[in-house]
Amino acid sequence: MATPPSGSNYLVSRIKEALYNSGGNKTKAMQQVMAWSAQDMQLLQALTRAHLSGIVAYHVDRVASGGAKSSGGAASKPSAQPQARPRAASPQQKMVNPAQGSPFGQAILKAASSTNASVFGLESYEAPRREDKTSPRHVEAMKHIASFSQAPQGKRR
Repeated sequence: MATPPSGSNYLVSRIKEALYNSGGNKTKAMQQVMAWSAQDMQLLQALTRAHLSGIVAYHVDRVASGGAKSSGGAASKPSAQPQARPRAASPQQKMVNPAQGSPFGQAILKAASSTNASVFGLESYEAPRREDKTSPRHVEAMKHIASFSQAPQGKRR
C-alpha cells in the first residue's frame, strides 16, 4: 500500500472516499469517517488538529476546577494536592468614586442593572415594543374604519 498523503489532503481524500462509498449520503459518510478514525490515527489527527487546543483547554479547566469525576484508578489521582500560590504583592489599589467613573463604564453598569437588561442567550433581535397608550385620534380612526364593515354596502359615508 502506498504512503497516504499528509495533512488536509489525506483528510479530504478520505472524506471524498466516504462520500463516494455512501452514494453521497452525508450521514452515512460521517459514520464511515468516524469508524475509520477509530483505527486510523493519521485521520483522527487530521480531523482534530484545528480543534485540539480548544479540546485540551476544556478538559484542563474541567479537571482543574474539580468538575471531573475520578474513575478510582491510581493514574487519575494526583500524588499531592496542588498548593495555592500566594498572591504577589500588588500596589495599593485605589477605590474609584462611581460618580467620577468613565461614561462608558457608567453606561455598562446602567445597562446591566436595568430591569430591561438582556440575558445572555435570551436576547431578542427585534425592535423593542413600546407599551404606550393608544392615542384618542387612533381610536377614532379605527372606529371610523370599523363603521364601514358594520354599515350596509349601500349606506357608506
